[in-house]
Amino acid sequence: MPHLLRGWTGYQPSRLLWPSFWGGAALLLVADNIVRMTASGPELQLGVLTALVGSPVFFHRVLRLRKDGV
Repeated sequence: MPHLLRGWTGYQPSRLLWPSFWGGAALLLVADNIVRMTASGPELQLGVLTALVGSPVFFHRVLRLRKDGV
């Protein structure tokens, strides 16, 4: 969540703490609801769903920082 919100809050960690806290809580709440609603056979783990959401955001961020030379 910090990597996703960093563009909106700036690059100061003090400004990023509370939005990351609330954004992470909201992400887990939504992901948990999706997992509970779609579970029909073997239960999909919550960590798998959050990794499917978070890893593309993280890798996009890494590639963008490499391209910018930061």
